[in-house]
Amino acid sequence: MTTIYFLNSTALSTGVHAATDELEANETIGGAGTVAENIAASSEELIMVWTTPSSVPNNADWEDGYYKYSVDISAVGANINVGFSTVGSTVGHFARVDDGLTTDSETNAIGSPFTGVGIHTASGEWNPSVRTSGLACGWKLAFQV
Repeated sequence: MTTIYFLNSTALSTGVHAATDELEANETIGGAGTVAENIAASSEELIMVWTTPSSVPNNADWEDGYYKYSVDISAVGANINVGFSTVGSTVGHFARVDDGLTTDSETNAIGSPFTGVGIHTASGEWNPSVRTSGLACGWKLAFQV
């Protein structure tokens, strides 16, 4: 089974991670415009976190297999590293998040940091643990200058 979530520009505040932009991910494209932020020189920052609404996908037993993540960067400085994995000391990842959108229940950091514009993709095998309740998804994108 394949499920695609779109990382939208619609605000969705959570308590999972403090990020400059806390945004919604959903099975439909939503939210207008582009997410854009400035990053201070010589810094590492958690700029963007996307989380599905509470109880989406509402499945406590996520399937074992390959999980794929991609992001389309249309403009970025030449000296900026980005990733859904650790970039410098800032940890980026894909996660199972509790229904209250307050805590990572399980995380998976895959791929290597990337630079430059274009579509960047990472995939890897993950065998998530069975949980007792439906959990949301979360994406944490780390940046380093």
